[in-house]
Amino acid sequence: MTSQLSHHDGFFKKFLGDLSVARDFLAIHLPEH
Repeated sequence: MTSQLSHHDGFFKKFLGDLSVARDFLAIHLPEH
């Protein structure tokens, strides 16, 4: 259970990292809303 939870946490952190990268990309390449 613990190892499964930590694996999920790592995946979630990777997902959040990808999300922040995508947001930065959009902020650069799209005009401000």
